[in-house]
Amino acid sequence: MWKIIGTLLSIGLGVAITYWEMVPQTHVPYDTWTMSEEEAYDVAEATLRYQFEQAEKIPQTKQKRWMVMTYGDLASAEFMTRFSDRKNLAIDYPENPKQAEQIALFVIERTKRIDDETMVVTASTVGADPKAVGPTLDDFVVVLTNGKWEVDPTRAVEP
Repeated sequence: MWKIIGTLLSIGLGVAITYWEMVPQTHVPYDTWTMSEEEAYDVAEATLRYQFEQAEKIPQTKQKRWMVMTYGDLASAEFMTRFSDRKNLAIDYPENPKQAEQIALFVIERTKRIDDETMVVTASTVGADPKAVGPTLDDFVVVLTNGKWEVDPTRAVEP
């Protein structure tokens, strides 16, 4: 009898673990069932480029060094090569608190696919908006246009 109960418990645990791994979790930065890692980072790049364009319009922010975080980590050196045209990007966080005040942090929090050609990216910034007291959090609609991901500022995020 214990052999049967043990077997059933083992099967139940296996099913539960498999189900948990297959169900998209709310805390994951992007759903690996609906997009590849490459696609998630292409969308992150498009969002960051849009954020950079907006930040360049603010003189105080334009003078700062910019740091990038993607999906919970400092952006990798490989990812940062996508922005080789940018000269004000910082790779490492400064040790000196005075230098830290001169950093604007751009963070890609998570990405959600809406359909084959539309994703919503949640991104935040710290130190990029001189009017903001703390971090700012925004959702961006990113669309696939002619094979390239781009932020569409005219589209609102639907609830």
